[in-house]
Amino acid sequence: AAFAVSAYASTYYRAGSKPFNPVLGETYECVRPDRGFRFISEQVSHHPPISACHAESDNFVFWQDMRWKNKFWGKSLEIVPMGTVNVQLPRTGDHYEWNKVTTCIHNVLSGPRWIEHYGEVLIRNTRDASYHCKLTFCKVCPALPRPATPLRAQAPPPHHP
Repeated sequence: AAFAVSAYASTYYRAGSKPFNPVLGETYECVRPDRGFRFISEQVSHHPPISACHAESDNFVFWQDMRWKNKFWGKSLEIVPMGTVNVQLPRTGDHYEWNKVTTCIHNVLSGPRWIEHYGEVLIRNTRDASYHCKLTFCKVCPALPRPATPLRAQAPPPHHP
């Protein structure tokens, strides 16, 4: 669950910057033998925008496709993701998958821009259904100057075979 949430950690600092907008077929590659991993991503479609990525090391294999639908509400832009995130752990054989939550960028035209995440992340182990977790990102009060998204986690009690 901590790994799934960590993807949202840098969004507070990115609220004021222009989003990355790759051209069709553009790739990003990072090979780090000193760190024991490699990563590649590609913009596989421009209309609709779809990106895919794959990373691997001795400890994990990670992949996801990033697709979304945008909704413009006048002063804010809502980004609803539709892809799935996957992580396989070779040592245990576990395969976890989860969805992403909705992201809303407030004050896109004027005023101090801020980002909010809300919705549910459902994490499940495809090998063993007893390992699952639901994370709820809650909307915050719009009157707050720079809100931090509250988070609630719900997981079953530990299960020891």
